[in-house]
Amino acid sequence: MSIAKHNRIYHLLLFLISPILALVYGIKTKNPKYIRWSLFVFVVIYGSTMHPSHLGDGAAHFDELVRQSLSKSFSTFWGEMISLLMLSPKPSTATEPYIHILRYVLGTLLDAPRLLFVVVSIIFGYFYSGSIVKLFSYVNWNSNYNKYYFLFFLVLTLLIQTPGDMQSVRQGTAIWVLVYCLISYHQSRKIKYLFLLLLAPFIHLSYFILSIPFLVVLFSNYRNPKVYFIIFMVSVLAANIVNKTAVNDLASQSEVGAGKVQGYTIDEDRADEYEGDREEKRTKNNIRFYRIYESDGIHYIAFTGLIIFMFLFLRNRGFGEIENTLFSYGLAGASFANFLSFNFAVYNRVWLIAGVFILSLLLIFLSKQDLRNISLSFLKVRLPLFLFCLVLTPYILFLLSANLQFTSVYMLFLPVIIWIDFDMGISIRGLIGFFM
Repeated sequence: MSIAKHNRIYHLLLFLISPILALVYGIKTKNPKYIRWSLFVFVVIYGSTMHPSHLGDGAAHFDELVRQSLSKSFSTFWGEMISLLMLSPKPSTATEPYIHILRYVLGTLLDAPRLLFVVVSIIFGYFYSGSIVKLFSYVNWNSNYNKYYFLFFLVLTLLIQTPGDMQSVRQGTAIWVLVYCLISYHQSRKIKYLFLLLLAPFIHLSYFILSIPFLVVLFSNYRNPKVYFIIFMVSVLAANIVNKTAVNDLASQSEVGAGKVQGYTIDEDRADEYEGDREEKRTKNNIRFYRIYESDGIHYIAFTGLIIFMFLFLRNRGFGEIENTLFSYGLAGASFANFLSFNFAVYNRVWLIAGVFILSLLLIFLSKQDLRNISLSFLKVRLPLFLFCLVLTPYILFLLSANLQFTSVYMLFLPVIIWIDFDMGISIRGLIGFFM
């Protein structure tokens, strides 16, 4: 569908009035390039409306920029960068080049901390919009098959990693760099996407490790889900018997590695303390059930069951090249996460990446295959899918709640208000709470 020049101007004006409505308009054009452009602009505006009053990790990064010394010389900055690249950062510096550069440019050179999420959103938006459009290009949007299941898993696929996750600055961006490069290389075989993969550990150092299972699938060019499924089942059984001490000692060889292991690993004493604190908070604060659901990791158990179900009942009913590729990436990632389940940060992060591939695969399958044509469809496929929807519903509620917290009310109307007066920042959840 060709978009007239004057319609594009009106579309830009609509972004200034209501970004969410402008995004809906862009999607309705059904033009992949225009949808990507619309999604990119939406993400950039999303970032421009983020405010530290309703962020998590992002607030800490913002505060660090505010405190950044304005007198740091370029030679000092460059010396710190060399130390980072040598995996031996100096005290009080970041552990990744990405955030180190952001702090220096926005904090020291420009003294403009408010631009943090604008810059982050430009980078995040490029890879996020590209990944979503490329993955969804395999979906048959005209089939109208399995519409209720399709709608449920469409929502879950979109919510598992949203623009709101760029508030973490590093982690949310690195995920989409990895996904974008993997799917782009699958489509084009262009070497440039292999070089772009190097951006992931540049943004978040842990991706030297987190990328391993996906790189194995990529460079081996082996896409047989049977083998990866066997490894996955072994990982499920072996999750509690991995030698955590040996792995942690290996990862602690450098200063950065030692810091990451200390920060990411929950030993027995810390685990007991964490569980005690959580139980106390549950008793005192009446935490909502979907938050307890997420903190207990029940969604990962559901994802494990979903993977087994897909392998046993769906794999032989229409999986093509893209389905086997996504399944291989998902199985490899989930297996890696299980083998390192003693390290909660690695486990969570790799499962999130694997979840993007697994949910995208299921969405593609549901759009192409009419489940009613499968023998004993109700017992073998539709009933299990219904049960998975029930089990995963609290996770959707958790993701919705989190995104309402990260999303500014100005994404609904007039983002220019916060551009003019930064102190006017308020999230959608904050606005709802104000009236309740």
